[in-house]
Amino acid sequence: MTASPAPDSRRALALDALRGLALFGMALSGMIPFGGVHDRHLPDWMYHAQIPPPAYKLDTTRYGLTWVDLVFPFFLFALGAALPLAQARYAESGATGKIWGRGVVRYLALAMFAYVVEQTKLGRLQQPGQPYTVPQLLTCLGLFVLIALAWGRWPRGLPAWVNPISQGVGVLGLAAVIWLYPWPGGPFGFARVDVILLVLANMAFFGTVFAWATRRHPAWLWGLTLAVMVLFTMVAEGWAFGPQLGAWTPLKELYQFSYFKYLAIVLPGVWAGSFYLQATHREPVDGWGVVAVGLGLPTIAWVLLLDGRDWSKTALAILALAGIAYAHSLPSDGRIRAWLRAGCICVLVGLMCLPQGGGIRKDWATLSYFPMTAGLSLLTLAGLESLATMRPAWVRPLALAGMNAMLGYVAITHLVPAFIRITKLHDGIGWVVWDTPLRAQGLEIMTVYGFGQAALVIAVAALGTRFQWFMRS
Repeated sequence: MTASPAPDSRRALALDALRGLALFGMALSGMIPFGGVHDRHLPDWMYHAQIPPPAYKLDTTRYGLTWVDLVFPFFLFALGAALPLAQARYAESGATGKIWGRGVVRYLALAMFAYVVEQTKLGRLQQPGQPYTVPQLLTCLGLFVLIALAWGRWPRGLPAWVNPISQGVGVLGLAAVIWLYPWPGGPFGFARVDVILLVLANMAFFGTVFAWATRRHPAWLWGLTLAVMVLFTMVAEGWAFGPQLGAWTPLKELYQFSYFKYLAIVLPGVWAGSFYLQATHREPVDGWGVVAVGLGLPTIAWVLLLDGRDWSKTALAILALAGIAYAHSLPSDGRIRAWLRAGCICVLVGLMCLPQGGGIRKDWATLSYFPMTAGLSLLTLAGLESLATMRPAWVRPLALAGMNAMLGYVAITHLVPAFIRITKLHDGIGWVVWDTPLRAQGLEIMTVYGFGQAALVIAVAALGTRFQWFMRS
């Protein structure tokens, strides 16, 4: 995709916005204040439901769903929805063989990206118990540049040798730093990996396989989703050969069977993405009503699920049924109607699955987590699609960032943490919070500061798109 989308990519503006929304959520969830500021902390719903304040430690006895728990499923869903569009471009040009080669290359590139990002982030450069030094911060900024070059793609129209030369410089530079830098925590290896990226790598590969296999019959994807949920239950409950299946892996550094469960979110995304290929025009629907249901119901859902009481589950079920009725009342039977209806059905299925595992939980995931988050992803996509139809300027900043999600991800891990420290911005905020008369508002200042950092991530990714410079696996 480019900064000036072609007609086909304009139809997917909502999908890019969904990915951009997930990127903003991921940045914000890691940049809001952790730990009390003057004996105060943010509400529980501002963090993972299983990692609440004030301890911020994983508690698997807690259940619930917060907006933070939706960030990763939105990424997975958007990944799946983009696959039919990518495969269609190859199929139209007759290069169907490239789909499989591209799938393998993308899997390996994302897997290597997961190891490089995790093992070169700012925290790995720091000496234990010591403050960051200027050379460490400059090294982190240099690593950001090298990673961007290694996985980057320059604008079309430049000479053909620019991309391979640029990528070669990035790869060789990374290899030199990884080999020569005196890493405090030990040399580069396979003991540390960004699990989020490694799961995305696996889902990109398996999603490619299932997207191609069901390209003529997208409805089959729901049967495959059900099969994945059954397999997950077998493993989680220890049925039949479930434990042996769950422990199997040919190469644990690249694949674990536990990753397979996330196909229950990716496959509904593939199904949703198939509608972009079928639709030839925008739907004459009640746009603001779709926005209200598509964006409002997910918000209400995580509020009610955080409460976790029986009445809140009943209220959510009633709202989901009302959503189905509303979807049937739409004057067009296109993709928005299908997404709303399927999203509400998935929410109902998620509610029915709550008894398995004791409730809804992300870590370690229970069965209800998968249909519930897939349903909320479908609803959010429908809401963004309607909003993008009526007010494209409102979603374009998120869409521009979503087109360059890998660049945004490295901005989270490398660029922004080093930038705010080397410019003394981080120290300045700390001085305001702790050493001035404003210290009573320290929590509010730190929260705004977190939002500012997340906005900077979005700006970096969007600017990359504006200049038609992308990071691609």
